[in-house]
Amino acid sequence: MVGNNLLEIKNLHIHFRQQNKLIRAVEGVSLDIGEGEIVGLVGESGSGKTLTALSITRILPKTAEIVSGEIIFQNQDLLRVNESRIEAIRGRDISYIFQEASASLNPVLPIGRQISEGIMLHQNKTKKEAGDLALDLLRLVRLKRPEDIVKSYPHQLSGGMNQRVMIAIALSSKPKLLIADEPTTALDVTIEKEIMRVLLELQAQLNYSILFITHNVALVQEFAHRIAIMYKGKIVENAERETIFSSPLHEHTKELISAIIRL
Repeated sequence: MVGNNLLEIKNLHIHFRQQNKLIRAVEGVSLDIGEGEIVGLVGESGSGKTLTALSITRILPKTAEIVSGEIIFQNQDLLRVNESRIEAIRGRDISYIFQEASASLNPVLPIGRQISEGIMLHQNKTKKEAGDLALDLLRLVRLKRPEDIVKSYPHQLSGGMNQRVMIAIALSSKPKLLIADEPTTALDVTIEKEIMRVLLELQAQLNYSILFITHNVALVQEFAHRIAIMYKGKIVENAERETIFSSPLHEHTKELISAIIRL
């Protein structure tokens, strides 16, 4: 059930310099996410959707600059709180799942330690308590033989298994908002469906909000409560899922939907 607004992005502008050229990557983006709501942010590569997501907890590339705007989360502007405050929110109240699990996981640490370190950091648990919770989380994301997986390293697991581990890590702090940035792009279709099923089952169970970022509007067609279409740094359409597909207004939205129909 969707509740009050959890996050509000207001008139966000992000610029960055590339070879002495100023690029206006995000121009006046406004977007809100309700409590327990799933919002799909859809756009082609380079549209600014990932930069928008990274700006929420201020983890933008060094060349990028937030020029103006507000990002209100639980009645505080995340662009104006101090660094220690944003670090406390990042990974605890707001978690990320990225496209390449292999790039996000530490190759030299066993899976169990990677999960339990976050638990100890954000939940003030002992090493033993965190280890037990890590096992519980691996069971939660439907990984078989978690007792073996906690001892394994990322290279010993498949891409789909590593992505489930990333979901476990993201959920270890019991976040209020999960930002999933193209989390299934590197996986084949069968594994993609499994990952999506796990993600949505857990969302229904735990009632966290999701900002789901993708270039594939068909992927969010079945589960997003609302869909925002991003094009050339701007949100050109933002409506309920049914409205987007039945009565698209912007030409780019129409192109995305007609591409699904052709397929």
